[in-house]
Amino acid sequence: MRQKLCLVIMLVLCLSFSGQAESADKIVTLANIEYPPFAGEKLKNGGFLSEIQTEAFKRSGYTVNYEWVPWARGLKGAKRGVYDGLCVAWYRPEREEWFIFSNPLPASEIVFFKRRGVDILFDGDYTKLQPYSIGVVRGYANPPEFDKVKHMLKVEEVPKDSVNIKKLIRGRLDLILVDKYLAQYIISTEMIGFSDAVEPIKPVLKKDINYIMFSKKADGVKEKVDAFNKGLEELEKEGTVEEILRKHGF
Repeated sequence: MRQKLCLVIMLVLCLSFSGQAESADKIVTLANIEYPPFAGEKLKNGGFLSEIQTEAFKRSGYTVNYEWVPWARGLKGAKRGVYDGLCVAWYRPEREEWFIFSNPLPASEIVFFKRRGVDILFDGDYTKLQPYSIGVVRGYANPPEFDKVKHMLKVEEVPKDSVNIKKLIRGRLDLILVDKYLAQYIISTEMIGFSDAVEPIKPVLKKDINYIMFSKKADGVKEKVDAFNKGLEELEKEGTVEEILRKHGF
């Protein structure tokens, strides 16, 4: 009887340890950064990109742990394999030395915003915008074609996007260059009541697709990349990506 009891206990312990090991193998640790509204520690579910990533991994049986760190620290740690990857990044050829890029996530889209009701059309020819005052943020990477001719335009630089949006609403600027999602987020959180005051103009001027950069030095990186991409494909087919964006107000 005692021998049977010992065998049962050993079997239970083995199954327990096996389950713990399997669970440990199904955890992904990602460096995440403050990049509202895409990602942010205080945002709902960490921002819409974080929520998409969490749900995509969940579809493949993985749990995600986010460590909120500055960009430079996250990049350095991911290169070394301290983290399995970095949550929010744009593709750059030189980064392929260190990282494997996931399937594409929702992109950052740079557009012109104008006041609603003001008739300004844009067909892609920046030189036709000479009559208008245009706000940009100092130090930002603008669309290359815009930079080529901005010396011919009435361009005003400010320290941050919220300043430009306020100036646009007040009629002190005719157009501003801004990320579409960021503008909508700033208005909804800092300028409540003015959501109908401004609107984006087509076309999109610059598009930077967001990715997870998976560290080539992370354990089991190939399996984690495949698991994420598989889960993301399922979310896209189900329409869940669009549902998450709508839930976050986009």
